[in-house]
This record gives sequence, C-alpha cells and structure tokens, in this order.
Amino acid sequence: MSDTVISNENVFTVKLAKGHQLRLGDIYVVKVTACNAALLCSTAYSDDVLLDYSPPQVGGFMPPLNWEVFPGITNPIRFNLTWYGFSDVESDVRSYFISIGYDYSGVDIIGAYKVKSDHQDPGGMQHTIINVDTINKLPEKLVLTIWAENNAGLLSSQSKITTDVVSFNRNFTKGNLVIQKHSCIAEYCNNDCTCAVVGQNVKPIQNQSVQAKLITMNEQPGDGIFNSVNENPWHDVGKETEAVHCLSPDRQLEHKTNYVAYVRAWYSFKLYTTFQSEPIQVDHTSPDIHKRYFVIDSIFDCEDDVDYILSTNSILSCWDGVFYDEESGIKNFMVSLGTSPYADDIVRMHDVGHKTRLDWNGHSFEPGTRYYTTLRAINNIGLHTELSSDGFVIDDIAPAAGIVYNTGHHNDAIYQSNNQPVKFSWHGFDDEHSFIDSYYVGFIVNSRVPLANDSSSFQKFDIQDHIVYDGNLNQGDTIAAMVKAIDKAGHESPFVTSLPLIIDNTPPQSYDCKRFDEIYEKQITGKDRWLDQITCHKNNVYKIKVSITEVTPDFKALLAVDDISMVLPFARNSDGSLITEYNFFAFEMGPKQFSLDIFGGLKSTEMSISVLKCSSIITETKNIDTITTQQISSDRISICVRAIDLDSGIKQVNIGIGSVYGGFELQTMKSAISSSHRMHDIVEANLTHGERIYVKAVVINHAGLQNEFTSHPFIIDHTPPIIQKMESSLAYRDDVQNGTTTSVHSRWQVIDDESDIKLCEYCIGFSESSCDIIGWTATSSISLSQSKDFKVQHGSRIFLKLRCINGVQLSGSAYSGPLVVSYIPPENIGSTIQFITDTGINNVTGDLRALTFRWDYLNDPSGIQSYSPRVYKNKTLVSDIQIPNKNYIRITNIHMENQEAYSVDVKGTNVGNISSIANHALIKCEHTRPSLSGKGFDHGTNYIDWKEVFKPTYISSYQVAIGSAKGMTDIMMPTTTTGTRVNIDIPREYHEIRAVLTATSITGLSTTYRQAIVL
Repeated sequence: MSDTVISNENVFTVKLAKGHQLRLGDIYVVKVTACNAALLCSTAYSDDVLLDYSPPQVGGFMPPLNWEVFPGITNPIRFNLTWYGFSDVESDVRSYFISIGYDYSGVDIIGAYKVKSDHQDPGGMQHTIINVDTINKLPEKLVLTIWAENNAGLLSSQSKITTDVVSFNRNFTKGNLVIQKHSCIAEYCNNDCTCAVVGQNVKPIQNQSVQAKLITMNEQPGDGIFNSVNENPWHDVGKETEAVHCLSPDRQLEHKTNYVAYVRAWYSFKLYTTFQSEPIQVDHTSPDIHKRYFVIDSIFDCEDDVDYILSTNSILSCWDGVFYDEESGIKNFMVSLGTSPYADDIVRMHDVGHKTRLDWNGHSFEPGTRYYTTLRAINNIGLHTELSSDGFVIDDIAPAAGIVYNTGHHNDAIYQSNNQPVKFSWHGFDDEHSFIDSYYVGFIVNSRVPLANDSSSFQKFDIQDHIVYDGNLNQGDTIAAMVKAIDKAGHESPFVTSLPLIIDNTPPQSYDCKRFDEIYEKQITGKDRWLDQITCHKNNVYKIKVSITEVTPDFKALLAVDDISMVLPFARNSDGSLITEYNFFAFEMGPKQFSLDIFGGLKSTEMSISVLKCSSIITETKNIDTITTQQISSDRISICVRAIDLDSGIKQVNIGIGSVYGGFELQTMKSAISSSHRMHDIVEANLTHGERIYVKAVVINHAGLQNEFTSHPFIIDHTPPIIQKMESSLAYRDDVQNGTTTSVHSRWQVIDDESDIKLCEYCIGFSESSCDIIGWTATSSISLSQSKDFKVQHGSRIFLKLRCINGVQLSGSAYSGPLVVSYIPPENIGSTIQFITDTGINNVTGDLRALTFRWDYLNDPSGIQSYSPRVYKNKTLVSDIQIPNKNYIRITNIHMENQEAYSVDVKGTNVGNISSIANHALIKCEHTRPSLSGKGFDHGTNYIDWKEVFKPTYISSYQVAIGSAKGMTDIMMPTTTTGTRVNIDIPREYHEIRAVLTATSITGLSTTYRQAIVL
C-alpha cells in the first residue's frame, strides 16, 4: 500500500479492498514516519512479517517404531518413534504433537505430547523418545496419532496408524510397534487420517471425537464456507476444544453476513449431538458519517456552527448523530484539538466514551489562529473513522481597507457615457483573522458627500465586488463611490472612496483647421538628433513639419512626442528635399518632450523643423477629408485620422481596409492608434497593384462612444513610373573668365497611371552610375530639363541620369549617354591629301570623268562626325560633298578638262558640328600620249641614249628592248626604267641593231618608237 497520512495515534488498522489481499508466502514490512509541526521527520521499520494462512502438509509415522519396559523406575515404558513427510513451505514446522491410545480417539497412554522440530531439517525425518509412567501393560494394539504446527500457529490434519505390539522376548520388556498392513474399513475411514482402528467399533459410552464447521446463518452447515460438492465441511479435531480454519484465497467472509460455528460431538458410532454458536456478523467497514452532519464548533447550544468569535468563553464541540455503524456499533469516541485538521497539538487525542459534546473552557486561544476539533469514532471491531470540524478563529482586528474603482472591471477610468451602466468595483478589503461578510456602499454625485451615519445614504451588500449606480446622470456630471467592509465578527473597516468619474455623452468629431501659426522653428545641419521641450495648450491641434535634404537611400526618421513614437513617412519636393507633416492633439496643458532621430543622414544633411499651432479649429465641418492616406511602400499605408474629442479625448482608433466601400477583406478592423494626442499610424496589409482601396476608421473616446469615418478611395501602386522617348543634347557657352561651359538639354515622356508623378530629378556624371559632375537636382518640369552650366574637357563622355518619383515614392529611371562634349574644331596639322590615279598616287590624272583622292584622319578627342571634300577650277566650285567619318572619296561624272589644273580641299567636322581648317591640294588633268620629237637614238660603242626622242611631257617610265634583228631581243630583254640611257655590250661583228622604245606617261598613256641603228 502507498503512504497513508494519519493523525497522531499509535495504532492503525489496515483495511484492504477486495481483490487486494495479502499474498501467501510474502514478507511484509511496516514503515512508520513521524513528523513534528516543523515537518522534521523520523522513520522506523517493523520486523519482517511472513504471511502464512495454510496449515502444514500432513506426514506420518514410519519404521522403526520401538518400545521398551524398564521395571522399577519412574517411567517404566519408553517409546522410540520416527516420522516423516510433514512440511510447510511458507513458515516451516515449529513443533509436533503425538498421542498414544488404545482406540481411534483414545489418549490412554499419552495425549498431545509436544516435540520440537529439528531446525536443521524441520520437514525431514524426525525422531523422538517418549517416557511414559504407567502401571498398565501394553495391549496387543496401539493407535498412534501425530500432527504438526507451523510458525503461524496453524495445525495440520492428524495422521493416525494402528500398530501391533510385538515383543522381542518372553518377558515382554522390549519390542517393535508393527504398522498394520491392510486397507481401512469404510465405517472407520474419514478424509482426515490414514486408517482408524480395525475390527473395533466406537465405544458407546464416552465421547470419542468432535467435528466442527462454519456456515452462514439460516443455511445448511457448511454453506457459504465450503463447496459441498468437492469439500467435506466437517473436520475432525479429536478432542480439542478449539479450532482454526483458514479460508482459501478465492474466498472471504462477506460483509454484513451473519456466520454460525457448528460443533458435532460423537458419543458412539451413530450417536452424536450438534451444537451451534451465537451468530456473529462480519464487519469490514469503519463507522460511517451521516450525510449533512458535521462536527460543530458552537458557543452556546450546539445548534449553530460558528467560525469566528470575539471571545474564548463557552466554546463547545458537538457531534451528536454524526457517526453510526450498523454492523458492529460504536464502541467509544476520542477527541483532540489542534491548529490544523486532524491535529492534536493543543489537546491530545483522548477517550471520552459515549459523550457527544465537549467544552474547551480553561484553554487559552491565540487570536487569528484557527482551531479544529477532531472526532474519532471506533466500532466494536476496532475500525475507526475520523472527522474534523471546519475550525474556529478568535477575531479581534477590524478589516483592512481595499481599493475602490470607478468601473466594473477593477480598473479606473476618467470618463464614461450614459450608454453603459455606471459601475463601481473594489478589491483588497481583507481581514486578518476572519473574512469580509458584507459591504456598505454610498455615492458622491457632483461632490455631494453622504453622511457616514446616515444609513439611508448607504446600501448593504453581501459578498460581491461591484455595484451598478441606478440614478440619473447628465453630461459633465461627476460621480464617485464610498465603500466600507464588515467582517464576520462584526468589525468595520474605514470608508474608501474611488476616483471621480466624468460623464461624457458626445462621440468624437472630425475637425478642420483653417489656419496654422508657427510657434517654433529650428535649423540643424550635420546632426542626427533633435531634442527640445515645447509647452502646448489644452484642446489644441499642433502640426510638426520636417524638411530634410541630402540623405542616404535607406534614410529613416523616428519622431517621439513624450512617450509616443512613430516612423515618419516622407515625400519628395520638386527640389529633391524630403518633407513630412505630423499632426497631434494636446489634451492637457503642459510641456511636451519632442525628439527626432535621423538614421542615414550625412554631414551635409540639413534639417528644418517647425511646430505650428492651429488658431481656428472647426469641428463637424462638412466635406472634410477626415482620413488622409499615403502609400509609403508596397504593403504599408500611412494614415492620418483628423478626429478629436474635446470632452474626454480619443482613447483608441480602429482601422479597417477594404477594396469596396465598407469592406474589410484586406485588413479586419483592429486597433491602430491608442493615444489621446496621436493621429497618425502606419498600417501593413496585403495590397494588390492597381487595387482601389478604402480606409475606414472607428474613433472611440475615453467614455466609450465612437464615430466612424471612411476615406476617399485611392489606387495602390506597386510599379515605378515609366520613362520613355528620352532625348538629350549638349549646348556650349563661351565665358571670358571660365572658358567654354557645357549644359545638357533633355526631354522625355513619363507615365504613371496609378499615383501620378510627384517630381523628376537628374544628375550628370562620367559613367552611368555616377553623379560626379552635377548631383541630383530636381527638374522644373516632369517632361524636360536644362541643366546648369558646368565645365568639362573637350572630348569628355558624360551621362545624364533621370529618375521620376510617383506618389508612393517609387522611382523609375533612365539615362542618356554617352554624350560627347565637343566645342573645339578638329586639328589638321600634318594632314595631307593624296590623289589616287590609275597609275598610283599622283598629282596628274588622265581620267577626266572621275577623281579619287584620300587624306589623313583628323585628330579630335570628341570624334569626327563627317568630312566635306570640295573641288575647284579657278576658284569655281566644281563639287561639294559631305561624307561620314571616312578618309577617302571617289567623285565620278565630274567632267574635267584636259590640260587643266584643279584644286581640292577637305574639312573635318566633329560631333560638336565644328569644322576644321581646310587642307588643300592641286591636280592636273593630262589626257595626251607622249609625242616624238623627230630625233632618234644617240649611241656609242657600249650605250644608247634617248633623251631627245620624245618631247618633254609627264613621262613616268620607259621600256626598252634591243636585238640584232627585227623582232629579236637578244642584246637586251624588255626593260622598264625611268632613265634615258642604258649601257649595252654590242659584239664587234654586228653592224646594225634594232631598238624598240615605249614611253608611258604619268597617266598611263604610251607611245612606241622603233629605230634601226647602224653601227
């Protein structure tokens, strides 16, 4: 069994439930732990207890069984006996009993001789010697009886044998007891022994045996205890006058059942008398407690139970009729008194017999301590039941005052409307020794305090913690409650008064401000925090305007007014600065702490802060946009609710968002603003691009009244503006002091169908991602811009980057470039013009219909855009052509005249449309063949010369061939030369040679001269 807590007692009866019996052969230990009032404990253990409810197993005598007679001594007969077979598995055999008689039940020689068992082998073979003092001679037959007793005190069945007395000599002094070897006759046989006496009947005169059994009352003997089919209900106990019967584990005595013990005494074989005991009723239970009965702590008459008293006189404990026991009855009562239930630290548990009341006069009781009377009812079988009273306390202290609230929810409010019942609540009233029994409540309306001794001004209430005022209250009235507590002993606490509650029956209103006057202005540069204190006046609307320039892209600003803070949403001005406004309402007059923390500022960041006060507030104005909204990201909306309550102030603003008027599918109505002076909040929701959004605000004042406002619809924008058709050009201006300056002129188209374009801005740099020439600058228009002048080197490549920002601060960007700066004409130093003729590069051409020439590329860092070659004849323009950036041209169908000279010039134009100084060259048209002069070759012995054969013209080369006969070139193969003389070897035997000379002009025309030269 588990640990069981009992009171201070030294006897405890364990009652096991059905099905949870102790098991045969198990060893049990009892543990007892005693604890004092300080919970210091000590534990003791009992010795081991082995459970054995089965008798020993029966055995019997075995040879040798001897006897011997010693004449002339005190004990003349000695029996030497041996037996075996007795055993007990659980508790072992403790002792044996032996009787010797002349017949079945006889104890003529010895009755119940006790022999201790051999402790080395208590269930093995045993041996003893019995000396008997008798003058009778031994008969021919003896009946030996033996039975065993285990350590639990249970006896085995008796084992009997009949023996023949056999003598070893004629003097009859020594011999054996020989066990008769035969079957038992039925009339002498029962189930409790071996065999009875053979050949003899029971003697008719004396009582030979006793049989005993248990049965339930009003039934046949053995019913309820034995199975009459399988078991013999009668047990032979010899001539014993007592018997013990142990039930088998599957049986037990039934509760509230009467049992009778039967004893059958046999006088002869057929004559017996049956005796029965008085019925005994089995009781398994301890005394019961009557329902609705309890132990009473009383003062006078044991009628009323008291828990708290003012004195210690005549304190009685009463328990009449509390306990009953239908089975065995109440034997006696025991009473104790302690400071906890079932404790006896004041008066120890003691017997009071059958008394049903007890007074505690003469005992000293401590105020504030609860005392308990404990009653123990004990029935006639020793089982008991305890019951403790609910205790009593001596109370001599008044209740402690608590707190009274002006609402029904144990918190204070300042305002309330008549739309809800006016309630007051309280808690914290307490009594040290007893408890609060009732309350008295009065009301203070508009500072009129009720008289404390005027009972009509106060109401009495039982245990409760709130009350509803049922009077009439008007706008602006104040009301408070007065409460005092009375404890169970009659002591009263002082009155406690709640805070006054102001009645406000008007809901919040929208407002408009016609004019704001600036009351504070501050300029800050290069700092990331603004901190100041400004005095605000009661019931006024204020506006904080913040303007910031030059910040990083991840810039963020946190504004705090007293303990309310908010991340400010910013919009961009046309000049690129960021601006925001924050409205708030001052419900009370006093100084307010303002702070603005900048994250992402630069050393050059300029911050302008101004505070404005509304000088003219108009409430409930028609056509007022009470809710203004601004989308600040793809899933966040900045909302400003312009609503005020001049009586009780704004307590809370609930905001819902939907795509239809009155819908909340994007955000259910939930609290967004919870401040009397705050009007702004940022709400996150799942917003879809292009979706039309309505914002609904439910504004609740501190009196619990509310008003609803809905914004105009606006369209959600997730996409940046689209910039297209962007064009840019450069313009230059000469400055005497600064040289040439550059500006960029741009135009574009920008589209945003959802939130419109707020501004566009540009920057200029030497790459697509830089703004190192001109930083971001707002444009004067959202479709064109002209940059300010700047100075860069000729030939520089620059980019103009443009971004346009829509109403939700999304920006689209585009760029122009590279734009090439070009304001200096190309250089033509070292550049020449070359004419390309059929015969190569030459200043003479024979082609009168086409003219081909090339020139060197001009040097210009900005790049050459085109060239302009022109042809003149005597300063008359013959051809004027503009070609792309290439350095050659072929002019056809020009119709030049033979023997005429033409002049050519070429200009280069750069990307700035500035032309270089022209390069010039002359070419002559010559379309005639070389002509003969009429003179022939001049020759010698080893050369020939032809310098006078042709007239002086533009001859570029000669081809000469010499042979010994016509058509022969054996002296000189055809040889081309630009000279007019060649050396040759002419054999002496030749008297004549043949020479052929072809002259080719510079234009490719040729003339051939042939001559036979006589040597």
